[in-house]
Amino acid sequence: MIEAIQIRYAGYHFRSRLEARWAVWFTALGIPWEYEREGYALPSGPYLPDFWISNPMPEWPEAGYWIDIKPSNLPNDNEAFAKIADLTMATKHTGYIVAGDPGNFRTASFNFNTRNWKFENKNSYPDHPPSGRHLKFATMFACLLTHQLKANVADAIVQSRSARFEHGETPR
Repeated sequence: MIEAIQIRYAGYHFRSRLEARWAVWFTALGIPWEYEREGYALPSGPYLPDFWISNPMPEWPEAGYWIDIKPSNLPNDNEAFAKIADLTMATKHTGYIVAGDPGNFRTASFNFNTRNWKFENKNSYPDHPPSGRHLKFATMFACLLTHQLKANVADAIVQSRSARFEHGETPR
């Protein structure tokens, strides 16, 4: 197995460039995030989710989402799904498995209220500027994570894709 290159960004030490690209995307959109906030001992085993996205509401000030980032394909093993399902049930926050980069991703979400998985399978053209069906999906996902977008989703995708982390460079 090839090991991912670890990256430093925004005061965090990311385990992969893919996770750092998602942090750039969240930041560009003004979505508050925490990386590897806390680890949990769950019935399915120990688990350290990648991101906590805070999304407070007047009626639920502790509201937010768990997000676990995976490479371009949703995992075909049940371990990742079992862990995030256990976490969502224990914390009463919806969890997402997000596969791919901000310009081309798929999601699987687990809702603790319904105890059901929802799979979204959207494709884009990774070599082209974000547009069409995928941009609409990325915008819907971003709107779900925050009450007010502070930037253009297409611009945030470009920022996340063009971010360079070599030699201590900081994404613009």
